[in-house]
Amino acid sequence: MATAKKNDTTRVVEDAVTTAQEQILGAVEQGQTLVLEGYKTMLDAISKLDMPAVPGLGDVYKVRADMFEGMFGFGAALLENQRTFTRKVLETASKAQS
Repeated sequence: MATAKKNDTTRVVEDAVTTAQEQILGAVEQGQTLVLEGYKTMLDAISKLDMPAVPGLGDVYKVRADMFEGMFGFGAALLENQRTFTRKVLETASKAQS
């Protein structure tokens, strides 16, 4: 009976965590959407201004875009490394409890 109660408690906690994660992700996505809409509105307003051309500006964007992709690629690799490490820790801990 203790196992059934523990499983019920675990299920309640897991449901609460899942709900919280979904709400946080939803809020983050909503915030991102609002920022992008504001950014697009600002760029639309700026594009209507009579601005002089700046030679080489496109090249600067390409360099920054490459850096951006590189940073996120590294972040993804680091996260995957941590995920693998955590799985191994949990597997080791579960074997020790057996």
